[in-house]
Amino acid sequence: VNSLRIENKVQLELENNLLLLKIGKRQDSSLIQKNKILAYKKNPKKQINKFKKIRELSISMKNSLINGDLEKFGKLMDRSWELKKQLNPNSTNKKLDKIYAEAKKNGALGGKILGAGQAGYLLLYVNSNNQPILINNLMKKFSKLKYERLNFSLDGLKYWKIYK
Repeated sequence: VNSLRIENKVQLELENNLLLLKIGKRQDSSLIQKNKILAYKKNPKKQINKFKKIRELSISMKNSLINGDLEKFGKLMDRSWELKKQLNPNSTNKKLDKIYAEAKKNGALGGKILGAGQAGYLLLYVNSNNQPILINNLMKKFSKLKYERLNFSLDGLKYWKIYK
């Protein structure tokens, strides 16, 4: 693990532009992982190429953070999400795809699923100016969604729940 040397103002803007959406209850990801392994065994070359593309995108994402190009970072998150879905179609479902499409329609540049696939959280990169509209429109269409702000910590993961 190498720490990134990101300017403080870039880190603050990134933190401000990230939004967590709770999309469902946690679930066991073992079936999703088994399907990913089966897909790999069927066509290793194709899957390895996707893994390589995801790795290249990760490096580009790191560089965009270092250079302070957060808009590019958000767009790269979107490309990475699309590759992940190709790599393992079971990592998403129709509901999640609808939520993500609506988020993009309302200003999100990119996102990433966190958790056991099809559940857990969706991390979105959306400029803070667009967040109120995005949240309002998502809550109208998907009333059970919950959203949470996040803060970076140098002390490791800290979590608390805000009930609304």
